[in-house]
Amino acid sequence: MADPTSGLHRRALRVAVLTYLGLLMTLFSLRPLYNWDLVGYVGSVLAWETPQAAAVHARTYALLARALPHGAFSELIERLPYTRTVARDPEAFAEQLPFYRVKIGYVALLTGLRRLGVDLPRAVALVSTVSTGASLWILFLWLESQLGSGRAAWITAAVGVSPPLLELGRLATPDALACLTVLSATWLLTLGRRSLAVGLGVAAVTVRPDTLVFIGLLAATWYCSPQRAGDRARAVSLAALALAVYWGENHWAQTYTWTVLFHHTFTGWLAYPRNFQGRVTPGTYLRAVAEELPRLQTSVVVLFAAWLGLVRGVGRRLKGWSHPNDAATSPRYPEVILPAALAAVVLHFLLFPSLADRFFVPQCLLWLVCVAAMLAEGELERGSDAASIHSVRV
Repeated sequence: MADPTSGLHRRALRVAVLTYLGLLMTLFSLRPLYNWDLVGYVGSVLAWETPQAAAVHARTYALLARALPHGAFSELIERLPYTRTVARDPEAFAEQLPFYRVKIGYVALLTGLRRLGVDLPRAVALVSTVSTGASLWILFLWLESQLGSGRAAWITAAVGVSPPLLELGRLATPDALACLTVLSATWLLTLGRRSLAVGLGVAAVTVRPDTLVFIGLLAATWYCSPQRAGDRARAVSLAALALAVYWGENHWAQTYTWTVLFHHTFTGWLAYPRNFQGRVTPGTYLRAVAEELPRLQTSVVVLFAAWLGLVRGVGRRLKGWSHPNDAATSPRYPEVILPAALAAVVLHFLLFPSLADRFFVPQCLLWLVCVAAMLAEGELERGSDAASIHSVRV
């Protein structure tokens, strides 16, 4: 769809969007969230420097005591019996680290920022802030190619102040960086930058291993879509490399089994997970699912899915849509992205029954882009029909 705005107007809107994103990132940096994951990631970085468990434990809590507000630090220690045990016992602390060091790409980035002189809590906040802002900029550019600068700016501004994005930019987790890598990889795929898309897709798995669910499904739908010569091989490479990286990082980090992760998350925090002997019965699993179902009322994932269903239901068919700069060679990306994004949400929930929005922000943004593509296609069809009717009358 051609952008109706003039070149000058487009540049002015881009400057306005960048200014808005700068203000939003400033807000994120001024109001970071000190969730407990911060302890695990700081400990994982320091463990690369100090292998002794007691020393890592002492350095982690000493660093956080200096860097965090007193109330936030006290909350990290006193919030639960679990957090008190981990703060008191170096062995319990050491047993938590495999949950965090498996995100090897994220931990490596924090290590690099630390070596550049950025203190670790600030590095964690910086990564979330910048990654969220960059994700919104990519969203704007992608939507701009579909809807024009004006509409893209309004949509990006609204998405930026939505609760999931306001949380994503402030959390001490790798979720924002995972969102950026997944969104960037998918965007580059639609632009015909396939090798770079493969590289970023694999990188996403190092940031959050569970992004393998979406990356694997994206590789599958890419493989099955019409494409130019060599793309089937690239899709296979993406899947194979992502699987290899997933296996390698889990082996290196000596991570725990799915059963341990499930109990740690859904049945009670495990201060000593290494020797946990429980199992997940059907009843245990169904109780975890049932406890999560009330969140359906407020989940942005469900809202996006309902909106997407409405768009599909009123007649917007999922047709091929190519980027205008590569129309002859780009995969028809709603056919590639949309099934992968929808299936990834379902499969992720089945494997890890949580509806926390932060897990699904990339998929929601991709749904939004696909909806924009279908609506833009509909506008073109209506314009073409109107022109045809007019020519017949004349």
